[in-house]
Amino acid sequence: MDKFIDQDENIDESQENDEYEVIQESEHTLIDYITAAYYGLDAVEQANMMTKDGQMRMARIKRKCLKIIDHCISEMYAEIFDNDDPE
Repeated sequence: MDKFIDQDENIDESQENDEYEVIQESEHTLIDYITAAYYGLDAVEQANMMTKDGQMRMARIKRKCLKIIDHCISEMYAEIFDNDDPE
């Protein structure tokens, strides 16, 4: 049993971090990101910000949400169509 404990102490922390990053990247699907971006756009559309700062914030959120949707749709498209073998 002591031998097992000694082996745990020699674990490379960089390997643990790499495994954590892979898990973290796979927690959400593309649909999750699209849905979140859609709700972000919907929330901004319903907000009525009259100040210049508020309007700039709304424009920034819209731009980011649209970029997320564009990226996810492009990945989905590539996954569906670009992997097809030409007949």
